[in-house]
Amino acid sequence: MRPAAYRRASRMLLWAAMLLLGAMGLSPSAAQASEPRRDSRPVPGILAALDDPDGTVVAQAVIAFCNVESLDEEVQAKLAEIERGPLPWKWLVSENLEEAALTLLRATKTSKEQPPPGLVELLNHSDAVIRRRAVSALGVMKSRAEKQAPLVRDLLRDTSPLVRQAAAQVLPQMGDGGVAQAPLIAEMLEDADPGIRLSATQAFKGMGRMSAITSHAPRIAERLKDTDPSVQATAAAALAAMGEGGAAYAPRVAELLKVTDVNVRGAAAKALGKMRTEDAAENASRVAALLEDPDASVRGAAASALGTMGVDAAEHAQLLIELLSKPPPAVQGEAEQALVNMTRAGVFQPSYLVDRLDDSDPRVRRMAVNGLGSRIEWAPEQAPVVARLLEDSDKSVRDAAAFALKYMGETGRAQTSRVVGVLLESSHSSRLVAADLLGLVGENLSEHAGRAAMLLRDSNAQIRMAAFKALSTMGKDAAAQAPLVANLLSDLDPRVRQAAAETLGRMGAGAAAHAPHVAALLHGQESSVQRAAVDALGAMGKDAAEHAPLVAKRLRDSDVETYRSARTTLVAFSPLESSVIATIVEAMLANDARSSELLALAHVAGNGASVIENVLRWPARRAEPQPARISLEEARETLSAFRVFWTSTTEKEHPLLRDALAISIEAFAKLQTGNWDTQEDRELLEELHGLLVEKHSLRAATLKEMLTSQRGWEWPALKWVPLLHATVWFLLIFLYPRSRQVQAVFFWNRRVRQVLGFPYVGLLLTWVPFLRQRLLSPFKRGLTADAALDAFVPDAYFPELEAREPALKTRGRLANLLPHLSGHVVLEGASGLGKSTYLKHLLSKSTRTSVFLRADRCHAGVLEAIQSKLEGYAKDSVFLKSLIFSGALDVYIDGLNEVSADVRARVVQFMEENLQGNILVTTQRIEWTPPSTARLLVLEPLSDSAITGFLKSREPFLDGAATLGGDSYATRCECFVKDALSTAQDGQSGRSLREVLSNPLDLTVVAQMLRNGQTPDLSQLRQQQYELMAREYAQAHLSEFPLGRFAEEAYQMRKASRSTLDEAAFSLELLTLERAKLVLRRQWKRPDGKDQQEWRFRHDKIQEFFVAQTFLDASKSRELEHMGDPPFRGVYFFLMAYLSLERAQMLCGLLVEHAAETGDHSVSDECVKLLKARARDACMPSPGKVVELGKRNPGPV
Repeated sequence: MRPAAYRRASRMLLWAAMLLLGAMGLSPSAAQASEPRRDSRPVPGILAALDDPDGTVVAQAVIAFCNVESLDEEVQAKLAEIERGPLPWKWLVSENLEEAALTLLRATKTSKEQPPPGLVELLNHSDAVIRRRAVSALGVMKSRAEKQAPLVRDLLRDTSPLVRQAAAQVLPQMGDGGVAQAPLIAEMLEDADPGIRLSATQAFKGMGRMSAITSHAPRIAERLKDTDPSVQATAAAALAAMGEGGAAYAPRVAELLKVTDVNVRGAAAKALGKMRTEDAAENASRVAALLEDPDASVRGAAASALGTMGVDAAEHAQLLIELLSKPPPAVQGEAEQALVNMTRAGVFQPSYLVDRLDDSDPRVRRMAVNGLGSRIEWAPEQAPVVARLLEDSDKSVRDAAAFALKYMGETGRAQTSRVVGVLLESSHSSRLVAADLLGLVGENLSEHAGRAAMLLRDSNAQIRMAAFKALSTMGKDAAAQAPLVANLLSDLDPRVRQAAAETLGRMGAGAAAHAPHVAALLHGQESSVQRAAVDALGAMGKDAAEHAPLVAKRLRDSDVETYRSARTTLVAFSPLESSVIATIVEAMLANDARSSELLALAHVAGNGASVIENVLRWPARRAEPQPARISLEEARETLSAFRVFWTSTTEKEHPLLRDALAISIEAFAKLQTGNWDTQEDRELLEELHGLLVEKHSLRAATLKEMLTSQRGWEWPALKWVPLLHATVWFLLIFLYPRSRQVQAVFFWNRRVRQVLGFPYVGLLLTWVPFLRQRLLSPFKRGLTADAALDAFVPDAYFPELEAREPALKTRGRLANLLPHLSGHVVLEGASGLGKSTYLKHLLSKSTRTSVFLRADRCHAGVLEAIQSKLEGYAKDSVFLKSLIFSGALDVYIDGLNEVSADVRARVVQFMEENLQGNILVTTQRIEWTPPSTARLLVLEPLSDSAITGFLKSREPFLDGAATLGGDSYATRCECFVKDALSTAQDGQSGRSLREVLSNPLDLTVVAQMLRNGQTPDLSQLRQQQYELMAREYAQAHLSEFPLGRFAEEAYQMRKASRSTLDEAAFSLELLTLERAKLVLRRQWKRPDGKDQQEWRFRHDKIQEFFVAQTFLDASKSRELEHMGDPPFRGVYFFLMAYLSLERAQMLCGLLVEHAAETGDHSVSDECVKLLKARARDACMPSPGKVVELGKRNPGPV
């Protein structure tokens, strides 16, 4: 079976399973979970993690260990104590810790009689986002926060629409206290802001059938005539949710079935489906008429409504059956679910459904199977009939039959067992079908485990993988087959090794005898295999705990999923030996980004032991200062703990931990200088001295001195001279950022600085982090000015972007592969994938001093480009080189593909000269050799699963005056993506559509169009975006947009490496372009206090669109003039896709000739590939229209 067929079969399987589970009134999780999870983890360790002095560590402990259904009483008490304090409300201020606050509030069950500490401050916070988070947190607490409803009520009049919406949505969840605010919410139904009206109607929808809100039904009914379609749709749903109180308005809801807005028609149909009225049959006929609606979403909503009506819509069942054969799949699925619902309501008798089992359409057969499976009382009679479908030619029908029999109880199980037994003894294809069925419902068919295990020896890879899945589904009941599975852990195929490890893990403790063979996979295997091995060992539980040292080493794995699996497995093994905890701490010291998570894990692994807690309190927090004062007894206890723990470490495995221990030993010993009087104290110091003397001689010398002398050290007689000199310079450094005179005289004057500063001042300014930051503080804004961070919205960054690292053959989320800049990194990706956005994301959250450079500013060299932004000592080349080499100044260089080979060579030379520096370079794929020291990350296009998520995530950042929003916008996104992906199959046109769908820049344009109620044309997206803008311009100014003149401006900008547009020449045009999201405006205040602004293209791809228009003028011959210019590289790629095929071939030939003459193939090779792919596509759409500048109604390429 081809991969595409597998994907289709998998989708049909999921749909069938969800249909049946929905019919049974079950969720997938409910079907799998027979009893609540119990907390079997070491309670003292969890309590120690929750008692950590660092609130970030406590937050990670809450997220990791406090999300099970049944917590130990001590843990519950500790969580309640934390929840009563200010900590959870402090977490809400941080986006990274918000999850911890919400997890904690869900886990605790105490009611809030008084406002928690910090809540009132957050509800009155100046930042609307923080206020909204605080309101959402109260929503998580639901009725437990009933007493705080008046605080939320006050926010119904907040200045921020987002806060008002959140307050309206949360109040219904807060019990009677929230429902009591219904009159105030009703007033919001008349608000001028459609978003507020929408939130109010959503709030009433959430209150449902509560008697307290029935009196507001007339006001909600008035919203059926609202000017905003989203409000109309939600008002209909709110009336339906009220039950009898809203059913009286069914006629008015029925009027919405005829409006033009598709979302309103669909919502009206669903609302009528839920309203129980005397004329229900008439309403059903009205809804059934929508089954012929031109919009697929409306047809799907109508089908769903008819299914909800049940018997009242019985006469329209045939229409639903006919709908099963009419695409799109989403509508077919709604029709199928509706028919199953009708079966549950008694519309169909078993005989009718049995007759449908022989239908030629697999969708009809699947519907009939799901219908028979939805009525448990039919099981004894219909189970044999359904069992026949286990051998159906369509996989989705077979899977539906398997699930139906599974929920028919013992009768269905027996029939499935009988058919599977026959299939296992039949032909090759039958065995594959049997293995697939066991993979779905095998947990009840463990009697076939032996024969399923024999399929592991089959020569067909599909059968072997299906056998693995079958044994995995049987889980512990198939543990007797573990030896056969373990034999495949050494298979040559990594997929087989991975499947074998996963299967053994599902067998649990029964397969623990093979744990050593599983642990062997942790050496030199693919990341997926290692991850499966780690998970399997964790599933085997404490019987596999002897392999904890190997698992702990995976905590330093660059693959995030393997790292997370290792954490989970180590928790299952806990408590652990000190040597394993040492490995955990070493991994923590090696990776600051994971330090909080690993510190929480170390607490649990140590189970609260005093020795471990002392180590975790001091050496494990190397960046924190040592205590300034401590009692002698505490010092003895702590040093004794360090001595014991030292023996669990080795210099080879734990160098960072030993360094940290050595520092802490010296510091704690110094705290009691002169007090180590007893023999026990001297023996302790001598033993510690012996541990340190080999590798930490200087710190050992400190202990030796304490042992030999108790006399204090005395200052020289002239101690005031250096002290006075240092004081003066310290004051100068304090005044430096505020005083231009101090800057010019003492710091920017090299001679004065060298004479009066003595040699140590320059050294301190170079090597002390605080002084470095002080010296560069006047230039900090200028160093990153070109990045325009004031216009960057951090929340708009989409965290699901993925990248791969070719050197390690790994792939994962970019935020995990590169959480912060460290070392040399080259970020490569196609235009629009988000290279510059992620660079700015890193830059905006970095706390280190950084400089941002466009590559075209480095024509004289990178160091020279940095110097142009500085003055005085900060401009000194030696000083700069030392900063960069030591990693004190991070360098970000954007757009390397836009410069010549000479400039690229200078950038490479700069990176090779600063081996220890932190340098990030972004580029598109070009012909060049990156530095050997650089880590290459290649941005991947968005996956299919992430496309819809990206579109939905853009809603908060799109233009507020939009047609769609909320659920209607999300539904529109889902429908659009499904339709687009179904058309983007093979051929050049399909590939082009998929490139647009997987490109964040283009998807942002698509999101704006969808929210405005427009239908994007993916094959001509840039042209469509331009035409919408030009139409708006013509309507506003009664004249055509000056495309020719503006395109020439874009061309001159690219030619002169100029990044800003001429505002004086295009003042009116720029405002329209800004509304169309084609340009950006950056505003700031000049030193004299006056406002200043500049205009830039939103992205290079947009500028290339306009530049391409100037290349179409044959009289200018620009396509010949710029063949060797890197800035125009993207323009040629654009022309290859949108020129007529004949003209594109001519241009490509010229580029090939130019490459042959110059040896520069950076443009020609890619153009040849684009043209070949386009020529191969037999179904190529007609090329875009060519612009003739100056003609009426110009349309771009």
